[in-house]
Amino acid sequence: MYIGIDVGGTNVVCSFFDKNFVPLKSVKYKTPIDLYSDFLTKIVSSVEQLENTFNLVDSIGIALPGFHKNEVIHCANIPSINQKKLICDLENLLKKKIFFDNDANCFSLSESTLLKKSENETQEHISLGITIGTGIGIGIIIDNKIIHGRNKICSEFAHQSIPIDAFEILGNKLPKFKCGCGKYNCIETFVSGTGLSNLYYEEVNKRFEASDIYRLSLEKDTNAQKVMEQYIELLCICLSNLILTLDPDEIIVGGGVSNMNGILEALVNNIPNYLLNNMEMPKIKKAIFENSGSRGAALLCVQGK
Repeated sequence: MYIGIDVGGTNVVCSFFDKNFVPLKSVKYKTPIDLYSDFLTKIVSSVEQLENTFNLVDSIGIALPGFHKNEVIHCANIPSINQKKLICDLENLLKKKIFFDNDANCFSLSESTLLKKSENETQEHISLGITIGTGIGIGIIIDNKIIHGRNKICSEFAHQSIPIDAFEILGNKLPKFKCGCGKYNCIETFVSGTGLSNLYYEEVNKRFEASDIYRLSLEKDTNAQKVMEQYIELLCICLSNLILTLDPDEIIVGGGVSNMNGILEALVNNIPNYLLNNMEMPKIKKAIFENSGSRGAALLCVQGK
């Protein structure tokens, strides 16, 4: 039995899983973003509620949009826990081992295909998980293990600079979008849900949500159709650079933008235009687990033992 906690900027989902990582019950509540004490209290209360219903667990996995270095959480999107020793404090309060990772890494771990190699097989299996919602995040899984890098930010694809091809796609006039990290023209400011909203604003000088822009494109709004075409082309270019760098076996796509009809098909059809000739495309598929954040967090308990 395992508990996985998915901490987002809006909601926290605390889930209890059986030995096969099937969710038995979840507790969901608004993320306490102001007071650290409130954040800790809600986590402890949720864990106790689940354990009172089922069984005690030895360890807990937590996924959140940030990274952990020198015992300190770096998570600008959730001020209540930013620069706090969250893991140490929770371990002291709950008297349990806490395993932590970035939410995109946990999503990718949950969704990656678990392959059993034959004794003679030496080729590694690389899965790339991508969540495209308000922001964009990726996780790199090699042979069922998360790749972190020295600074624990190996997969910060969102904060790479937008490729030069964007000039041509956007009519040789590249807008200047400021990212939450403080830099300008990060990939996230173009190919996330926020990025789609940014591109549409540049076209019509009005701010719309990504879902509304998608709806307008289906209603044959010419501005929305133009921006959707630009957005998909930019996303294909950015993902093709990842494919050329990592040569993954599969790419699993999740998040709100992935629910737009035709997005995955457009990736499959257009990404090859930016790859090497005769290069085999990785499998591109949609996420299958509704609770991949908390499920991947629970899987950390197994990997950590």
